[in-house]
Amino acid sequence: MPQNYSYRYELSSTESNFPARVSLFDKPGKECYIDKHWHKILEIDYILSGDLKVSVQGDNFILSDNEYVVINSNDVHHTNGKYENVHIKYMVIRYSYVFLKQYFPDFEKYRFEIKNSVYKETIRKHLERIAGFLDTEDELAEIHILSSLIYILDILFTYCKVPRSCDEILTEDPNYDYARQAVEHINEHYSETITLESVASFVGLSPTYFAKYFKVKTNKTFHTYLNDIRMVHALTDMENYGVTETEAALNNGFANVKSFIHTFKRNYKCTLSQYVRDNNSLPAIHGFNKLVDENIFSRQK
Repeated sequence: MPQNYSYRYELSSTESNFPARVSLFDKPGKECYIDKHWHKILEIDYILSGDLKVSVQGDNFILSDNEYVVINSNDVHHTNGKYENVHIKYMVIRYSYVFLKQYFPDFEKYRFEIKNSVYKETIRKHLERIAGFLDTEDELAEIHILSSLIYILDILFTYCKVPRSCDEILTEDPNYDYARQAVEHINEHYSETITLESVASFVGLSPTYFAKYFKVKTNKTFHTYLNDIRMVHALTDMENYGVTETEAALNNGFANVKSFIHTFKRNYKCTLSQYVRDNNSLPAIHGFNKLVDENIFSRQK
Protein backbone atom coordinates (compact mmCIF):
# COMPACT_ATOMS: atom_id res chain seq x y z
CA MET A 1 0.00 0.00 0.00
CA PRO A 2 1.57 3.35 -1.00
CA GLN A 3 2.49 5.75 1.79
CA ASN A 4 0.69 9.10 1.80
CA TYR A 5 3.23 11.81 2.52
CA SER A 6 3.02 15.56 2.49
CA TYR A 7 6.09 17.74 2.28
CA ARG A 8 7.64 20.73 4.00
CA TYR A 9 8.26 23.68 1.72
CA GLU A 10 11.60 25.26 2.41
CA LEU A 11 12.01 28.98 1.97
CA SER A 12 15.47 29.72 0.60
CA SER A 13 16.99 33.15 0.33
CA THR A 14 20.46 34.62 0.52
CA GLU A 15 21.73 36.85 3.30
CA SER A 16 24.28 38.80 1.25
CA ASN A 17 25.24 39.34 -2.36
CA PHE A 18 26.18 35.69 -2.66
CA PRO A 19 24.36 33.53 -5.22
CA ALA A 20 23.85 30.95 -2.46
CA ARG A 21 23.39 30.46 1.25
CA VAL A 22 26.29 28.46 2.67
CA SER A 23 25.85 26.85 6.08
CA LEU A 24 28.28 24.78 8.13
CA PHE A 25 26.96 22.34 10.75
CA ASP A 26 28.63 20.28 13.46
CA LYS A 27 26.17 18.31 15.56
CA PRO A 28 25.30 14.79 16.73
CA GLY A 29 23.52 12.49 14.32
CA LYS A 30 20.22 12.61 16.21
CA GLU A 31 20.03 16.36 15.51
CA CYS A 32 20.59 15.88 11.77
CA TYR A 33 17.11 14.49 11.14
CA ILE A 34 15.22 16.53 8.55
CA ASP A 35 11.86 15.17 7.45
CA LYS A 36 10.83 14.71 3.81
CA HIS A 37 10.68 18.05 2.04
CA TRP A 38 11.36 19.71 -1.28
CA HIS A 39 12.29 23.15 -2.60
CA LYS A 40 12.72 24.87 -5.93
CA ILE A 41 16.39 25.66 -5.55
CA LEU A 42 19.53 23.59 -6.15
CA GLU A 43 21.19 22.17 -3.03
CA ILE A 44 24.55 20.50 -2.41
CA ASP A 45 25.33 18.63 0.83
CA TYR A 46 29.02 18.00 1.54
CA ILE A 47 30.32 15.89 4.44
CA LEU A 48 33.52 16.97 6.15
CA SER A 49 33.42 14.19 8.74
CA GLY A 50 30.92 11.62 9.96
CA ASP A 51 28.18 9.59 8.32
CA LEU A 52 24.91 11.13 7.10
CA LYS A 53 22.02 9.00 5.86
CA VAL A 54 20.39 10.66 2.85
CA SER A 55 17.34 9.82 0.78
CA VAL A 56 16.69 11.60 -2.52
CA GLN A 57 13.64 10.67 -4.59
CA GLY A 58 13.49 7.32 -2.81
CA ASP A 59 17.17 6.46 -3.33
CA ASN A 60 18.85 5.81 0.04
CA PHE A 61 22.58 6.07 0.67
CA ILE A 62 25.15 7.16 3.25
CA LEU A 63 27.51 10.08 2.75
CA SER A 64 30.85 9.87 4.55
CA ASP A 65 34.00 12.02 4.76
CA ASN A 66 34.55 14.21 1.67
CA GLU A 67 31.46 12.88 -0.14
CA TYR A 68 28.61 15.04 -1.44
CA VAL A 69 25.26 14.92 -3.17
CA VAL A 70 23.57 17.35 -5.54
CA ILE A 71 19.85 17.68 -4.80
CA ASN A 72 17.90 18.91 -7.80
CA SER A 73 15.01 21.32 -7.88
CA ASN A 74 11.80 19.70 -6.58
CA ASP A 75 13.55 16.48 -5.47
CA VAL A 76 11.96 15.02 -2.32
CA HIS A 77 14.74 14.40 0.19
CA HIS A 78 15.43 13.87 3.87
CA THR A 79 18.46 13.24 6.09
CA ASN A 80 19.38 11.58 9.36
CA GLY A 81 22.59 10.75 11.19
CA LYS A 82 23.78 7.17 10.90
CA TYR A 83 24.74 7.18 14.59
CA GLU A 84 22.69 9.17 17.09
CA ASN A 85 25.52 10.42 19.31
CA VAL A 86 28.39 10.72 16.82
CA HIS A 87 28.95 14.24 15.54
CA ILE A 88 28.65 15.00 11.85
CA LYS A 89 30.33 18.04 10.36
CA TYR A 90 28.80 18.99 7.04
CA MET A 91 28.18 21.92 4.74
CA VAL A 92 24.95 22.75 2.95
CA ILE A 93 24.90 25.03 -0.10
CA ARG A 94 21.52 26.30 -1.30
CA TYR A 95 21.74 28.32 -4.49
CA SER A 96 19.40 31.28 -4.74
CA TYR A 97 16.31 30.62 -6.86
CA VAL A 98 16.35 34.21 -8.13
CA PHE A 99 20.01 33.89 -9.13
CA LEU A 100 19.46 30.58 -10.92
CA LYS A 101 16.41 31.87 -12.79
CA GLN A 102 18.32 34.97 -13.85
CA TYR A 103 21.18 33.08 -15.47
CA PHE A 104 19.58 29.68 -16.14
CA PRO A 105 15.84 30.41 -16.63
CA ASP A 106 14.99 26.81 -17.54
CA PHE A 107 17.10 25.10 -14.86
CA GLU A 108 14.04 23.38 -13.33
CA LYS A 109 13.70 21.33 -16.52
CA TYR A 110 17.02 19.60 -15.81
CA ARG A 111 18.62 17.32 -13.24
CA PHE A 112 22.36 16.98 -12.76
CA GLU A 113 24.26 13.70 -13.08
CA ILE A 114 28.00 13.84 -12.37
CA LYS A 115 29.23 10.69 -14.11
CA ASN A 116 32.67 11.92 -15.17
CA SER A 117 35.21 11.27 -12.40
CA VAL A 118 37.22 14.37 -13.30
CA TYR A 119 34.21 16.68 -12.92
CA LYS A 120 33.16 14.89 -9.75
CA GLU A 121 36.58 15.37 -8.16
CA THR A 122 36.83 18.98 -9.33
CA ILE A 123 33.51 19.82 -7.67
CA ARG A 124 34.64 18.01 -4.50
CA LYS A 125 37.82 20.11 -4.36
CA HIS A 126 35.83 23.32 -4.69
CA LEU A 127 33.46 22.21 -1.93
CA GLU A 128 36.47 21.49 0.25
CA ARG A 129 37.85 24.92 -0.64
CA ILE A 130 34.60 26.65 0.30
CA ALA A 131 34.43 24.84 3.64
CA GLY A 132 38.02 25.80 4.36
CA PHE A 133 37.29 29.50 3.97
CA LEU A 134 34.19 29.52 6.18
CA ASP A 135 34.66 31.20 9.55
CA THR A 136 38.13 32.44 8.67
CA GLU A 137 39.42 35.99 8.93
CA ASP A 138 40.98 35.91 5.49
CA GLU A 139 40.01 39.24 3.93
CA LEU A 140 39.54 37.54 0.57
CA ALA A 141 37.52 34.61 1.92
CA GLU A 142 34.26 35.79 0.37
CA ILE A 143 35.91 36.20 -3.03
CA HIS A 144 37.36 32.69 -2.86
CA ILE A 145 34.02 31.20 -1.81
CA LEU A 146 32.17 33.13 -4.51
CA SER A 147 34.55 31.97 -7.22
CA SER A 148 34.11 28.33 -6.20
CA LEU A 149 30.32 28.64 -6.04
CA ILE A 150 30.28 29.96 -9.60
CA TYR A 151 32.79 27.38 -10.84
CA ILE A 152 30.63 24.54 -9.50
CA LEU A 153 27.62 25.91 -11.37
CA ASP A 154 29.71 26.20 -14.52
CA ILE A 155 30.59 22.49 -14.37
CA LEU A 156 27.04 21.40 -13.57
CA PHE A 157 25.34 23.41 -16.30
CA THR A 158 28.01 22.86 -18.93
CA TYR A 159 28.72 19.16 -18.52
CA CYS A 160 26.22 17.50 -16.18
CA LYS A 161 22.66 18.59 -16.98
CA VAL A 162 20.13 16.04 -18.21
CA PRO A 163 16.55 16.86 -19.33
CA ARG A 164 13.94 15.81 -16.79
CA SER A 165 10.88 13.80 -17.75
CA CYS A 166 7.46 14.74 -16.42
CA ASP A 167 7.21 11.64 -14.25
CA GLU A 168 10.31 12.66 -12.28
CA ILE A 169 8.32 15.35 -10.48
CA LEU A 170 6.59 14.49 -7.21
CA THR A 171 3.81 11.95 -7.51
CA GLU A 172 3.47 10.49 -4.01
CA ASP A 173 0.97 13.04 -2.66
CA PRO A 174 -2.23 13.35 -4.71
CA ASN A 175 -2.74 16.90 -3.42
CA TYR A 176 0.83 17.98 -4.12
CA ASP A 177 -0.07 20.35 -6.97
CA TYR A 178 -2.47 22.37 -4.80
CA ALA A 179 0.16 22.77 -2.09
CA ARG A 180 2.95 23.73 -4.47
CA GLN A 181 0.82 26.20 -6.39
CA ALA A 182 -0.46 27.86 -3.22
CA VAL A 183 2.93 28.27 -1.55
CA GLU A 184 4.68 29.45 -4.69
CA HIS A 185 1.87 31.92 -5.41
CA ILE A 186 2.18 33.34 -1.89
CA ASN A 187 5.97 33.60 -2.19
CA GLU A 188 5.66 35.48 -5.48
CA HIS A 189 2.90 37.88 -4.42
CA TYR A 190 3.47 38.39 -0.68
CA SER A 191 4.06 42.15 -1.12
CA GLU A 192 0.70 42.65 -2.83
CA THR A 193 -2.86 42.56 -1.54
CA ILE A 194 -3.36 38.82 -1.31
CA THR A 195 -6.17 36.99 0.48
CA LEU A 196 -7.13 33.47 1.37
CA GLU A 197 -9.97 33.75 -1.12
CA SER A 198 -7.70 34.87 -3.96
CA VAL A 199 -5.21 32.05 -3.38
CA ALA A 200 -8.01 29.49 -3.07
CA SER A 201 -9.38 30.71 -6.40
CA PHE A 202 -5.91 30.55 -7.94
CA VAL A 203 -5.48 26.86 -7.06
CA GLY A 204 -9.10 26.00 -7.84
CA LEU A 205 -10.43 25.20 -4.37
CA SER A 206 -13.25 26.70 -2.32
CA PRO A 207 -12.06 29.13 0.42
CA THR A 208 -13.47 26.96 3.21
CA TYR A 209 -11.82 23.77 1.96
CA PHE A 210 -8.57 25.56 1.14
CA ALA A 211 -8.30 27.05 4.65
CA LYS A 212 -8.60 23.61 6.26
CA TYR A 213 -6.37 21.96 3.65
CA PHE A 214 -3.61 24.56 4.07
CA LYS A 215 -3.64 24.24 7.87
CA VAL A 216 -3.45 20.43 7.67
CA LYS A 217 -0.60 20.46 5.17
CA THR A 218 1.54 23.18 6.73
CA ASN A 219 0.55 23.24 10.42
CA LYS A 220 0.06 26.98 9.92
CA THR A 221 -2.96 29.02 9.01
CA PHE A 222 -2.88 30.83 5.69
CA HIS A 223 -2.51 34.22 7.36
CA THR A 224 0.26 33.03 9.69
CA TYR A 225 2.27 31.68 6.78
CA LEU A 226 1.68 34.81 4.68
CA ASN A 227 2.80 37.13 7.48
CA ASP A 228 5.86 34.99 8.22
CA ILE A 229 6.96 35.24 4.59
CA ARG A 230 6.44 39.00 4.71
CA MET A 231 8.48 39.19 7.91
CA VAL A 232 11.45 37.42 6.32
CA HIS A 233 11.55 39.95 3.50
CA ALA A 234 10.96 42.90 5.84
CA LEU A 235 13.90 41.88 8.04
CA THR A 236 16.03 41.39 4.94
CA ASP A 237 15.25 44.94 3.80
CA MET A 238 16.09 46.33 7.23
CA GLU A 239 19.36 44.41 7.35
CA ASN A 240 20.50 45.12 3.79
CA TYR A 241 19.07 48.58 3.13
CA GLY A 242 18.66 50.15 6.56
CA VAL A 243 14.97 50.98 6.10
CA THR A 244 12.70 51.74 9.06
CA GLU A 245 10.20 49.30 10.55
CA THR A 246 7.36 51.19 8.89
CA GLU A 247 9.02 51.17 5.46
CA ALA A 248 9.91 47.48 5.76
CA ALA A 249 6.35 46.63 6.80
CA LEU A 250 4.55 48.59 4.09
CA ASN A 251 6.97 47.60 1.30
CA ASN A 252 6.45 43.90 2.04
CA GLY A 253 2.68 43.63 2.22
CA PHE A 254 1.87 44.37 5.86
CA ALA A 255 -1.19 46.61 6.24
CA ASN A 256 0.61 48.65 8.88
CA VAL A 257 3.56 48.52 11.26
CA LYS A 258 1.30 47.17 14.02
CA SER A 259 0.83 43.97 12.03
CA PHE A 260 4.61 43.74 11.52
CA ILE A 261 5.21 44.10 15.28
CA HIS A 262 2.54 41.50 16.09
CA THR A 263 4.15 38.96 13.73
CA PHE A 264 7.61 39.59 15.14
CA LYS A 265 6.39 39.29 18.73
CA ARG A 266 4.54 36.04 17.98
CA ASN A 267 7.80 34.42 16.84
CA TYR A 268 10.39 36.06 19.10
CA LYS A 269 8.23 36.67 22.21
CA CYS A 270 9.34 40.31 22.31
CA THR A 271 9.16 43.45 20.19
CA LEU A 272 11.81 44.22 17.59
CA SER A 273 13.08 47.19 19.63
CA GLN A 274 13.44 44.93 22.70
CA TYR A 275 15.31 42.35 20.64
CA VAL A 276 17.72 44.96 19.26
CA ARG A 277 18.24 46.46 22.72
CA ASP A 278 19.09 43.06 24.23
CA ASN A 279 21.20 41.77 21.34
CA ASN A 280 22.61 44.96 19.82
CA SER A 281 21.59 43.79 16.35
CA LEU A 282 18.72 42.70 14.17
CA PRO A 283 17.86 38.98 14.32
CA ALA A 284 19.76 36.84 11.83
CA ILE A 285 17.59 36.26 8.78
CA HIS A 286 18.44 32.55 8.70
CA GLY A 287 17.16 32.32 12.27
CA PHE A 288 13.76 33.60 11.25
CA ASN A 289 13.84 31.43 8.14
CA LYS A 290 14.12 28.44 10.47
CA LEU A 291 11.00 29.58 12.33
CA VAL A 292 9.18 29.89 9.02
CA ASP A 293 10.45 26.62 7.62
CA GLU A 294 10.35 24.17 10.48
CA ASN A 295 6.67 23.13 10.20
CA ILE A 296 5.94 23.78 6.52
CA PHE A 297 4.75 20.63 4.77
CA SER A 298 5.81 18.40 7.65
CA ARG A 299 4.97 14.77 7.09
CA GLN A 300 1.80 13.89 8.93
CA LYS A 301 2.48 11.31 11.65
